[in-house]
Amino acid sequence: MRWNTRLLDRVPRRMLRPHLTARALSAVQRHGGRAVFAGRFTAGLRTLVPTLCGISGMSVRSYLAWSFVSSAVWAPTFVLVGYGMGFGPGL
Repeated sequence: MRWNTRLLDRVPRRMLRPHLTARALSAVQRHGGRAVFAGRFTAGLRTLVPTLCGISGMSVRSYLAWSFVSSAVWAPTFVLVGYGMGFGPGL
């Protein structure tokens, strides 16, 4: 926890609202890997979750395992959704 929240404090408030960041950090601390999994499916959280996991003290091994599992579910899901909506080959 070398950087702690100082890294997030440097981001402009119009880009990252402190009260929402605090709620997201609390969720990562409470739910751990499940927050990584859910964050993969949420556009705004997808970029923030790795930083929050590091700040919360989640182990790298745990983060990588949850990230791998969530990516393995996320990628095919969105490929199949796109294909189902007609964005398949031949367009």
